[in-house]
Amino acid sequence: MSLETTARRLASPLARLVIGTPLESAAYWAWHKVFRDSDPVNREYDLLTVELMSRFLEPGSNCVDVGAHRGVMLRQMIRLAPRGRHAAVEPLPAYAKGLRRRFKRLADIHELAVSDTQGEITFHQVLSYPSYSGIARRRYPSEDVTIKDIRVRTALLDDLVAGRSIDFVKIDVEGGELAVLRGAGRVLKEYRPVVLFEHGSDGTAEALARTAGVWAELQAAGLSIYKIRAWLDGGAPVSWEDFCEALGRGDYYFVAADEPLATWRISHSSRGPARG
Repeated sequence: MSLETTARRLASPLARLVIGTPLESAAYWAWHKVFRDSDPVNREYDLLTVELMSRFLEPGSNCVDVGAHRGVMLRQMIRLAPRGRHAAVEPLPAYAKGLRRRFKRLADIHELAVSDTQGEITFHQVLSYPSYSGIARRRYPSEDVTIKDIRVRTALLDDLVAGRSIDFVKIDVEGGELAVLRGAGRVLKEYRPVVLFEHGSDGTAEALARTAGVWAELQAAGLSIYKIRAWLDGGAPVSWEDFCEALGRGDYYFVAADEPLATWRISHSSRGPARG
């Protein structure tokens, strides 16, 4: 068992008391100060996310953060698009409470899970690794994890942002991204937002079916899948074969858009519904 895993087990009860309180930010900073090098891949993806938003978002862009967690990226959305109307989705009650406290009047906070049905579902809360919590069980960083099943409300993204144009969607839902996309068909087809999403595969037949579903939903909305750097620098989208190959190498962070960054804004300003 790694030092970080042991520390997570010991700190988990205390963390649940701190989340959603004014002490949360200080505790989060201290934790990552100690374990700052434990996940270099996630750290690189975080930096790419901020770069993408910095180069793409305009002051009036409307954004949705699906799987907002502590609101690290939501804060960047609000900073970069201060005149936009933003929405954040977070099913874990403690984290949703923290988001409401920190972003009151700055974003619409929805304490639920976005899916392709409206109702209620079992959500797997991973107490020692909260960021791995989700509707679907998945492979976790350690076999020694504590999972608590809770019931959470579900809603379609189309319903949550009805009547509002959307420019940017970030999806980080630990295996539930296909259901999110299926519940966002109107938004994707009508506004063609840029979608930054996580999607991984363990190579099983079930995982391949989910990957095929993600590909099909985005293609049906007129969106192509890019590697993040390629989209930022005007590169071409990936083919189906390239997408599967990237997943096989362990890549799991992608962009979906109908055009590269260099031409997206020009094209979208001259077609479709009024934006803003």
